Amino acid sequence: MLLHALFIVFALVLFCYIVVNERRSKSRVPYLVRCTAGLLAIGALTGLLFPLSYPSSWSFSPNSDELAIFTRGTPETAIDISVRNSDAVTTDSIIARKFQIPLIEDWEAFLQQYPHTPFAVHGFGLTPYQLKALDGHPIRYHAPERPHGFIFGEWPLQLPASTPLVMHGQYNNPSEQEAKVILLSAAQPVDSAIIPPQSTHPFTLTCHPKQLGNNLFSVLAIAGQDTLQHEKLPVTIRPSQPLHVVMLAASPSFEYKFLTNWFQQLHYGTAFRARISTGKFSFSYSEASSTSLAYPLGESTFKHTDLLIADEAELAACSRHEQQVIAEAVRSGMGLLLFIHDGKTSSLLGKQFRASAISTKHEQGVTMRSAAKKDYPRLPVSALSTIQINPSQRPLLYHNEQVVAASQLYGKGFVTAMTISNSYIWWLRNQQASYAQFWSFLLDNTAAGRRQNPHYVQTPRFPTAHKRTDLSLQHPDTPISIDGTAYPLLQHESLPDFFQLSFWPRRTGWHSMEVPQGDSTWFYVYDNSDWQAAKDFAAMQAMESFVTENSKKRPEEARNKSRLKNEVPKWLFFLLFLIAASILWYASRQYNQNVM
Repeated sequence: MLLHALFIVFALVLFCYIVVNERRSKSRVPYLVRCTAGLLAIGALTGLLFPLSYPSSWSFSPNSDELAIFTRGTPETAIDISVRNSDAVTTDSIIARKFQIPLIEDWEAFLQQYPHTPFAVHGFGLTPYQLKALDGHPIRYHAPERPHGFIFGEWPLQLPASTPLVMHGQYNNPSEQEAKVILLSAAQPVDSAIIPPQSTHPFTLTCHPKQLGNNLFSVLAIAGQDTLQHEKLPVTIRPSQPLHVVMLAASPSFEYKFLTNWFQQLHYGTAFRARISTGKFSFSYSEASSTSLAYPLGESTFKHTDLLIADEAELAACSRHEQQVIAEAVRSGMGLLLFIHDGKTSSLLGKQFRASAISTKHEQGVTMRSAAKKDYPRLPVSALSTIQINPSQRPLLYHNEQVVAASQLYGKGFVTAMTISNSYIWWLRNQQASYAQFWSFLLDNTAAGRRQNPHYVQTPRFPTAHKRTDLSLQHPDTPISIDGTAYPLLQHESLPDFFQLSFWPRRTGWHSMEVPQGDSTWFYVYDNSDWQAAKDFAAMQAMESFVTENSKKRPEEARNKSRLKNEVPKWLFFLLFLIAASILWYASRQYNQNVM
C-alpha cells in the first residue's frame, strides 16, 4: 500500500510538471494534445508497473473453456454460432450427422473426459439420468422456444365405470390462426375447445366412457381443414365392484333413505342404523349384507365394510371404544364419509376437520363444482357450513370459492367430510344422472382403501418401448407379473407405503399387470413419436429446474465467479506508452526547431 501511495504522489508531481512545462513550450502540436499524451504516458507506465484487471462480465468474447452440448431441439442458428466460438458435442444423432459434430455415446465416459469443464446446454435438455450425473457440475442452459402443439396432457389412467373421463391439457399455438382441440371416442367427437392464436392456452375436455376394459381415446388439434396433431389417450375402464356399506344416522332422514335405495340398485350390500332415542335404534339390512349393527359396535362389524357413512353427531354419540374401532377400521383401509350439519365436530375422526357455519342465507340455494370441474345443479340450502382445509386435506366440492367437502388420508383409508346432506332433491326433480355422478365421485374418493386393483404411477408419463419404465405401486411387497413375467418389488426410497419396479417394455400397446390374489390391470406403452411436444416441454422444465437448484448448491462458486477478473495485457500499456512518448518527442522536436 505504501508503494502504491508513493507512486500516486510521483505520478501527480510528474503530471503537474508536464502541464507546466508544455504550457511554457511552443509547438505546432496543440497544448491539449500534449497534456493528453502526458496523461496517457503516466497511465501506461502505471499499467506496466502494477497489474490492472476488469470484471469477467465485461468480456463479450466466448468462453473458450466452456463446452457446448447440443440436444434435440437446438436451433440451427445457435449451432452455427457456438461451433465457431467454442468446442461442441451433441446427444442427438441427427445434429451429429448434419453438422459433423461429435456424438456422445457413453455419458459416463464423457463426464470422465471433462470432469471440471463448464457445460452450455442448448435445446430441449438432457435426460433425467444424464442430469443426475451432472449434480454439482457447472452448467448453463439456453432454452429454445416452446414446442408447438400439446405441451401438457393429464388424465386418469384407470377409471371406474360411470365415472366421467376428464382430460386437462395445455396447447401452444404460435400461429396467427386459432386452433381447435377435439376429444374423440371411437373416432367420434365428444368435446372440444378453442385455442386462441399466438398463445399457450389450457383446456379441459370431458366425456362419459360407455365401454368397459381398455379404451383408446384420442385428442386432435386442427386449424381450418388441416390436422396439426393427433395424440392417444389410453384409459382402462374398470367394472363397478359391489361395495359393502354401513350407515349410521343420528335420526331417520330422506338422504339415507334415497342413498339406501340407490345402493340397492347397484347391488351393494347395505346395513343401516338410525338412532330413535337414547339407546334405541332402528335397523335395516339388504340381502347382500351380512353385517350386524347390534350395540356395541366391534371389530367384526367393520371387518368386511368398504364404506361407512355417518352423521358427525351420531359418531360423536358413540362410545370411546366404538370410535377407536372405527378409526382402526379406517386405518386398515375402510372409507368414512361424515355429514357435518351445524359446523361442529367432536368425534375422534371428525375433529380432523374444521367446519364453520355461514350466517348468510342462501334463499336461492347453492351450486357446487367438483375438483374435477364438474358442475352440479342447484340445491335449496337455507344455511351452509364450509370447511377450512389444512395442507393434508384435499378439497372435493366447492360452492363458489368455499369448500363444502374435503378428504384426508388416514392410514390406508380416506375420511371425507361434507356439509351438504340433501342431495336426494335431485332425485325428486328427476335429475338422477346428477345424483349418480355426485355420489360416484364421492365414493371414488372415499372408498379407495380396500380396492384390489393395483393402482400405479408410471415414470416417465409416456413410456416407450426399449426404454426404462418405473412403476410405483401402493401394494404389499409381493411380486408383480407383467405380461406373465414376475418382477420383484423394491421399497420406494421416499414413500414408505409404496413399492417400485423397473423394466424395459419390449413392444408398444397394452401390457397386463397382475397381482397375486388380486385383480389384473393394464398399462399402455406409446410409440416414440407420441406426445413428443409434451415430452420436449417436460424436458425443458426439468432442465430449467435442475440448473436453478444446481446453482443454489454452489453459492460460494457463484460468488467467486462474480468476483472473477481478467488482467489487462501488458502489451497494450506498452503500446500506449510508445504512442504517448512519440507524441511528446515530436512536440519537443518542434519546440527545439522553433527555438533555434
